[in-house]
Parts: sequence; structure tokens; C-alpha cells
Amino acid sequence: MTQVTYGAQDPISCPFQYEVPLTGFAIAAYASFLHLNPAGTLATGAVTLSLNPADGQCFGIISTQTQTAITITANTGDTIANTVTALVALTPVWWRYHLATRTWRRTG
Repeated sequence: MTQVTYGAQDPISCPFQYEVPLTGFAIAAYASFLHLNPAGTLATGAVTLSLNPADGQCFGIISTQTQTAITITANTGDTIANTVTALVALTPVWWRYHLATRTWRRTG
């Protein structure tokens, strides 16, 4: 299930992507924030960040359940610094894109 939502209480109305993966998953992120809501702990999953991000663009991810092995990959021509290999339940992870180096840098 995929749903793009705009937070009604969010003053900047930040779009987010809502996914309910049932088994190992592969998701192409297209919003500033990805919220995973699996039924339980998932052993594997993969997320590819958006193509042609803007300088300073942020990307965040959170899961309601622990993800014991996750691969987060930058899109073609970009790199990702300090990626994560697992997600702890309800612990967000953030990156900011630096256009000059075409690198997603971890910020939280």
C-alpha cells in the first residue's frame, strides 16, 4: 500500500510517503519523508532515494517496527554517506543532499 499525505497540522505541509510492506521490500522514495508501517519485524528491505534531488533537499525515514537489514541507496550518479544497515523502531534517520558533491549526508 502506498499513500502520499500532506500533514494537516504541519505548518510547512511536508509531503510524506506511507508504505505498509508485508515481506522483504524494494521501495523507490519520492517524498521528503518515508514512513514504514509493517505488520512486524522484517528481515530485509531496500529503499532507493529520489532521482535529481535539489541542493539542500532532506530525506528522512522511520519504521514502526525494527528492520534488521535494510539497504538505502542513492540514485544514479549520487552517493550516500553514513548509510544505515538496520532501522530501530520509531527512530528516524535523516540525510541532506549536497549538490556540489552529489552526496546525501547523514544529519540525524
